[in-house]
Amino acid sequence: MKTVITLIVLILVVWLGFTFLQDGGFGKGDVIKIGFMAPLTGDAASYGESIQRGVNLALKESGLENIELITEDSKCEGTDAVNAINKLITADKVSAVLGEVCSGATLAAAPVAESNKIPLLSPVSSSPAITDAGEFIWRTFPSDALQGQFGAELVHKNGMGKLAILYGNEEYGVGFEKVLRENFETLGGTVVASESFERQATDLRTQLAKIKTAKPDAIYVVSNSPSSAVAAIKQIKELDIEAALYGSEALKSDEIIKDAGDAAEGMIVTSVTLGSDDFIEKYKAEYGGVEPEPFAAQGYDAFMVIAEAIKTGAKTGEEINAALANVSFDGASGKIAFDRNGDIAGNYVVYTVTGGMFVEEGSDAMMMEEGKKLEVALSELNSSGVSGTALITERDGKAYVSLVLEGASAKISQPAHIHTGSCAELGDVKYHLTDVKNEVSETMLEASIDDIMKGLPLAINVHKSADEISAYIACGDITDSGEMMEEEESE
Repeated sequence: MKTVITLIVLILVVWLGFTFLQDGGFGKGDVIKIGFMAPLTGDAASYGESIQRGVNLALKESGLENIELITEDSKCEGTDAVNAINKLITADKVSAVLGEVCSGATLAAAPVAESNKIPLLSPVSSSPAITDAGEFIWRTFPSDALQGQFGAELVHKNGMGKLAILYGNEEYGVGFEKVLRENFETLGGTVVASESFERQATDLRTQLAKIKTAKPDAIYVVSNSPSSAVAAIKQIKELDIEAALYGSEALKSDEIIKDAGDAAEGMIVTSVTLGSDDFIEKYKAEYGGVEPEPFAAQGYDAFMVIAEAIKTGAKTGEEINAALANVSFDGASGKIAFDRNGDIAGNYVVYTVTGGMFVEEGSDAMMMEEGKKLEVALSELNSSGVSGTALITERDGKAYVSLVLEGASAKISQPAHIHTGSCAELGDVKYHLTDVKNEVSETMLEASIDDIMKGLPLAINVHKSADEISAYIACGDITDSGEMMEEEESE
């Protein structure tokens, strides 16, 4: 009998040890459920889908095989968000929730997360009110307390003294409007009109008529509803309001400028980054060459934050929440490190709609510092009707040049000639121009942004032959296009 008992005990020990090794250690094989809630249908579905792709990519790359991601469509609405988070917590037993997208929906769900001690981490909600929403509320997106200030400084820096604000009447719009207005007035500007609209409203003519009467130098549109944003852009042009057009980060959408058409031309948008070069390449590889849409990088980082907490051994909501405070890494969207309120620092990029495309003009660090020459004028050629600018921008410490041309016969193909070894290894970049309007092309210069900002001179040179125009962006003063062409031919 003792022999049988000993044998049984031995079998159990061997089996438990095998299970332990298979799981990689105590508890590492336990499934940890993470909730994801976002608008996957309705007006803001494009935002939710983009974030979801970022989250799924992060899940794949995290190396964690014991994560179950449970998704709910919360429609960017408070009621739906409350229903979604209640289901995720009570029925699905998740240990953390990623979401929501719209600030109002996140704030509606926050008390549920707080009372159940489950961390709620939003990839993009930006209302200043989220800062004080609770100990279990986090976000991988800067507060509009930062973006509103940045936007006010940008408008004022661009010489606009009178500002009108058109904003959505919900948490996101109200919070942004308050910070933008207060900061613009502190800078000495005047907010001559501030008009609100209900989310998804598409007839904004009454509000815009009041704005037109106020005669602003600029209009700042703040909306997380694509349909409302498109309506605002179109109706500003329809009512012939002569004012510069600015937009908040939710307007940084190819869908919006496509639907708005020519009315969006020249609009300036302040937005967070689309992601580091490394993230963009990984995203394109995963999704068939498609560029990341807005907020995919922030969704990626939001999941990676949770993954980092889990890798410390955290499993429960309270354990994960405690670990989040110490998470710090260089993410797809920038440095991820939380302050005591669960917020991260802001980093913004300025885009201008040119030729139906978003053209990056520079990071906030560059825009706000005086004395940095970020563009070089391209002389107008009377014989060809071509004019434009070369914009020097920065991403991840590298310099990029975008040649932006306007004219009846201006099309830019990909750079046909790049060489290094002179001009402090900056590189000379040649563009071929042929026959289509308003085109943009970009290439990376082989120099760090620090080198350029230290005063490395840039020059534009244009050569016209019988069948094409060639534009050169080069370091140093190049005035003889013939010499440039001879240099190219001799290589």
